[in-house]
Amino acid sequence: MPTYYVGPGGNDGNDGLSWANRFLTLNGAEDEPVAAGDTVYVAPGIYRELLTCDVSGSSGQPITYIGDVTGVNTDNIGGVVRITGSDNDLTGVRAYCVYSAAKEYRTFRGFSFDLATTSFVRFDDDVGEVIIEDCYFGESVDFADEGLRFWNCVASDTYIIRRCFFIAGEKALYLANTSGEVAISSSSLIENCIFFGSAYGDAVHVDRVVGFDIKNCLFFARDKAVFSATATTGSFDVLNSIFVFNVSALEAQATGDIVEDYNAVPGNNATQRTNVNTGSNSNAYPMLGQTINQAYRWPWNLFMLSKDSQLTAIAGSSEATEDFFGITRPTTSSKKSWGPIQYQPATRETTETRGSSAGSLKLPDAGRTQITVPVFAASTTISVYVKREANYAGTNPQMIIKEPGQSDRTKTDAGSSGSWNELTDTFTPSGDVDFVIVELVSDNTATSGSYAAYFDDLAVT
Repeated sequence: MPTYYVGPGGNDGNDGLSWANRFLTLNGAEDEPVAAGDTVYVAPGIYRELLTCDVSGSSGQPITYIGDVTGVNTDNIGGVVRITGSDNDLTGVRAYCVYSAAKEYRTFRGFSFDLATTSFVRFDDDVGEVIIEDCYFGESVDFADEGLRFWNCVASDTYIIRRCFFIAGEKALYLANTSGEVAISSSSLIENCIFFGSAYGDAVHVDRVVGFDIKNCLFFARDKAVFSATATTGSFDVLNSIFVFNVSALEAQATGDIVEDYNAVPGNNATQRTNVNTGSNSNAYPMLGQTINQAYRWPWNLFMLSKDSQLTAIAGSSEATEDFFGITRPTTSSKKSWGPIQYQPATRETTETRGSSAGSLKLPDAGRTQITVPVFAASTTISVYVKREANYAGTNPQMIIKEPGQSDRTKTDAGSSGSWNELTDTFTPSGDVDFVIVELVSDNTATSGSYAAYFDDLAVT
């Protein structure tokens, strides 16, 4: 099960087994050929090609293509890994960016797709299991296309789409079986995705496919957000999701085709639901998303919940364990957020500080905050002081050091509540990375009393 490398400056005549001997194109790796269990790292750059999947992986040994956006496995720089259907960014010349016909067990992670003329990514017939995660389906040549299409879905096959952002198309995500109703694997899910548009085109368009879940997604300014195009005897579920500014939020041909619950459906232009019963735990709470001045990330800040939203901490059903950014959600259901992005409650605190510090970082309840720390390949010590209040319950506060390509390093507060306790870790970063993420964590499970966690005096030496 070799690992292959693709990147600018490569040559498809190389063996692809190292960065120095990388392929130039994705098809260069595919035509090696890749085999079950192989991984292909694709460096940042623009790939103006149609990747045609020629072979299958196998159960437990998929063929995995990874867009190496951090650069840790390829160029050590990082950036967007783009596959485009256009040779000039003006005119689409290819029907697809990725096309697979009956090739099973494939995974794609970390890619940006755009400007194809039919579907950006299309899978036909039997897939075994296909996973699409951390991908961006961007601008289209025209509106008559799909972002991600699964055509002729097969019973018991598994389709998993996680942490993806969809702009494209008449149908952003399309699952269909035109020959009759099909129940795909119950493990199939669409999770932590954002569907954004301009009141044109469906977000999730389903035709005769049942048995899967849509959960913790945001549907923002589409035509039909979730649409079941043909009456079915089975159904699919929609949970913990938010619908805002769509023409129609949930629409089916017959009552029972879509089962929805624990969703916020506050304001959509024409109809909230058509032939869809209102879930007993659903509500019309407004999203109250953050404005540009309140947030730190663009463009995702428009889709993050503000501190005033009633959806920041609310019990759902079978919630996603991570969010759109891959950040772990709280353990307690009632502290998790609906939608794809978990609300993080970090604030600046000036009265509860350590020593002469002017302010500490306060997590008033379960949540996480991340700090990017530049590093180089030398012994490094990262430390922070933490203080938890008397009624804090659950796993004590933690400092987690995340280094690209390495396992997380976790330090947990083992001191007494009410006192400042030091969390410290000494390690030597890999020579291939320029930064680590320091994640400060409260996993409080208490619901009454005083249970905040404070962090102060973060030091890097």
